[in-house]
Amino acid sequence: MRVAIVSDYFPPVSPGGAELSALHLANALHPHVGVEVVTTDFGVRPELPFPVHYISLAGVDRSGGAAVDPRLLFEDGTAPFSRGVHYIQFSRKLAALAKSRDFDLIHTQQIGSEVSAYIGRPLHRLPRVTTVRGYRHLAGKWVDDAAQRHGVANAAGGSSGLSKMKRIIPRVAVRSGEHIFTVSEFVRRAFVTGGLAEESSSSAVFNILPTTEPSDADDARARDLLSEMNGPVLLFVGRLTDGKGLSLLIDAMPDFLRQIPEATLVVVGGGDQTSYRAKAAANLASYGVIFAGHVSNGVVRSLIRQANAVVMPSLHHEPLGRVLLEAIAESVPVVATRYGGTPEVIEHGKNGLLIDPVDSKSLASSLLTAVKDRGLADHTDEFDRELVTGRLNPMRTVEATLDVYERAVAA
Repeated sequence: MRVAIVSDYFPPVSPGGAELSALHLANALHPHVGVEVVTTDFGVRPELPFPVHYISLAGVDRSGGAAVDPRLLFEDGTAPFSRGVHYIQFSRKLAALAKSRDFDLIHTQQIGSEVSAYIGRPLHRLPRVTTVRGYRHLAGKWVDDAAQRHGVANAAGGSSGLSKMKRIIPRVAVRSGEHIFTVSEFVRRAFVTGGLAEESSSSAVFNILPTTEPSDADDARARDLLSEMNGPVLLFVGRLTDGKGLSLLIDAMPDFLRQIPEATLVVVGGGDQTSYRAKAAANLASYGVIFAGHVSNGVVRSLIRQANAVVMPSLHHEPLGRVLLEAIAESVPVVATRYGGTPEVIEHGKNGLLIDPVDSKSLASSLLTAVKDRGLADHTDEFDRELVTGRLNPMRTVEATLDVYERAVAA
C-alpha cells in the first residue's frame, strides 16, 4: 500500500504542533507501509527516510526563510491557503502526484490540504482519511463552555469573521472522507455531537510521541536560555493568547515565588509579548521571568528536560496539547487545567496536577506541590513510563492507523 500523508506545512517549517505530529506519524508508519509526504514548497529540503513532494503555491515565499521563523508566513501574507487559488493549485498537483506515484490512499493532516484533497477527488478518485487536531470545523456549531466561563476566545475560533463558504467547505470535506481520526476522545465526542463525524467512522488515536532527538545546537540554545538560573524552572509553551492562560499563570507567580524566590518562569511561544511583559513586571517585581519567544521544537524538548514542571493553564478546551506528550516522554510533571483532552493523559497526583478551581491561588498551590513534592516526581516517572509503553505506545497508533487504511482501501 502507498499512502500520501498530506500537510499544509512540514518540518522544518512548523508554525504549530500539527506539522510535528505529521512528521512523527510518517516516521512511525514508513517501516510498515509505503509512506510519501506531500506539502507546500518553502525551498527547504530536509533529509528524511521517505519521499517528500513539494507543491509550489502562488505568492508563498520559497527562499527558505520561513523555515527559520514560521511567523514570517503570517506577517507578510505568504501563508499557504491564504488565497482561494492555492486550493485549486494544490488539488491539481496532488491529483497528478496521486496518479504518477500510484497512491492507494490520501491521509490529510490540516484544513488546507484536507479541502484541496476534497476538491481534487474527481481527479484522483482515492479514498481519504483525515486527522483532526482542533475544533476549527466546529466554529458556530459547538460551544466551548470553558472558554465561555472564563471570557476568552472559543477554541473553535469565532465564526463571525468567517464567510459562510469558509465555514461550510471544510465541514463538507471532513464529512465526505472515509474516516476521521481525532487526537483525543474529547475532540471525537465534540465532532460527533456537532454532526461532523459518525461513531462508526471516527476514532480517537493519540499523536505519536517524539521520534527524533534535539540537536547539539538545540541543547546549546536551551542551556543559553537557562544560563543565569540557579533554582527550579517552570516552563510554559504555547501561543501568547488569553485562551492559553498565561495571564492566570503570571497572576499565580507572586504567591509561588514568595515560597521559592529562586525559581524562574520560562515562557516559550510566538505572539505579542507586550501586555504579558507589563503584567509580569507589575506582578513579579524583581523576580525572574524569561520570554524566549518562538524557538524550534528541539529547543522546547531540551527545555522540558531541564524543567521541574511544565505548566498548561489553558482556559479553553485543549484538543490534546503536543507539549503534554513531550512532557510525558521526558517524565516531567505537568500542571494543567482539566479542560479538553488533557485528563486523558494527565492523571491528578500520578503524573501531574489538574487545578480545581481554576484560579491563581489554586494554580500557585499546585505549582508549589509540583516543585517541592519529591513523591510526585517519583510517581510521574513511573506513571509516564507505563503510559509510554501502554496507551501512548507508538505501535498502538500505527496499528490503529493501518487498520483504518486497509478498511478504507478495501471499501
